[in-house]
Amino acid sequence: MKKNKSNFSDNLYWIFTLFGTAVGAGILFLPIQAGIGGIWVLITASLLAYPLVFPSQRLYARIVNNTPKPIDYTGAVKLFLGKKTGLVINILFVVFLFVLLIAYSIGLTNDLGDFFYSNGITTSNLAKSPFLSLILLIVFFAVLKYGKQTLIKILAVLCIVLIILLFTISLMLIGMWDFERLLTIPSPIEFIKQLLMVFPLLIMSFMFFSVISPMVVSFRNQGASSSDVEKRSSRVLKITVVLLMTFVLFFVFSCVFALNVEALKKAEIENISVLALLGDTVNKPFLKNFGPAISLIALTTSFFGVALGLRSSSFELISGFFKTNKTFKTRIKSETIFYSSAIVSLWLITLTNINIIDLFGELIAPLNSLFLYFVPVIIVFKHSIFKKYRTTGSILIFVSGVVLVISYFVGKMI
Repeated sequence: MKKNKSNFSDNLYWIFTLFGTAVGAGILFLPIQAGIGGIWVLITASLLAYPLVFPSQRLYARIVNNTPKPIDYTGAVKLFLGKKTGLVINILFVVFLFVLLIAYSIGLTNDLGDFFYSNGITTSNLAKSPFLSLILLIVFFAVLKYGKQTLIKILAVLCIVLIILLFTISLMLIGMWDFERLLTIPSPIEFIKQLLMVFPLLIMSFMFFSVISPMVVSFRNQGASSSDVEKRSSRVLKITVVLLMTFVLFFVFSCVFALNVEALKKAEIENISVLALLGDTVNKPFLKNFGPAISLIALTTSFFGVALGLRSSSFELISGFFKTNKTFKTRIKSETIFYSSAIVSLWLITLTNINIIDLFGELIAPLNSLFLYFVPVIIVFKHSIFKKYRTTGSILIFVSGVVLVISYFVGKMI
């Protein structure tokens, strides 16, 4: 009985952790593309989402669960595909995290500049100057360097606050829903084009694979058998996916029903989030005053969450170039290279104001597919210990990855 109670509370902790990891700045840009595509495109994409979201993340967990001893995903890749392949995957993971930071840095700069200008705090939009982004990056990375432990605690609290606030906004928007949007039916070609473009962005919003590895390792360290760990992790993943899809889709549908296409196209051009758009266009005091602030909280929590992962992965790569036993010197060199290069490179790229939705569709979604759809399936078909997972489902996961890689590009070309 005690063990069941312990498992229940532990499972609940991981459900909230996985859920909180997925709810971030990414869903603030999803309603923009989804709304431009139209309500019927969004409904179709939503119906197709679950078969692509749950099986892939379950297979990811199975890879980590079948190593001889409990190790993380990167360690499992090195074990099953070799050290060189593991190094390449690690480098690509750093690139993946860096591109996410680019998106969040641009989003933070544009939303903050828009907030200051719309509320009369500044006479011009500071996002168009080179200084706002530089100041933000210096402050954020200083916090990352000198307040890591405090930052982790604050992020946990902010994550819960963010979930409550986004759910509240979803409810508040119900009164603004315009059901005439259901009467707008795109042509077959336009429908396919918009479906291909929104699909990878929607799937990305349901991903939390970076935390699956620690969860499985935690379950294994509790002494459970491999089959018990698989059943338990699958149960947690399934519950999380259902809750997450319900939450995200409610938010997205609320935004799409409440905002017109012209406003959403304006947000896409200005490269701002849907909450910043609500602050600019909606007369409700709460949304006008707190919508942009909530957007900034979401972007900030996502930025720091990704930056912590980038810092850890980058240090591992950079340290490998210094063949020395003096750990302190290695750490100082690694920190100097990481912080200086991260701030300068992110600042210069932020100044270009690359379209955030394009970043998600053209770079982030394909890299996500590599880690979640391609590598696990390759491992399954390469090693005999995964023979029982060589099913049609595994092949479909690989095919789904291919679809997610090319769909946004194909959609833009139509």
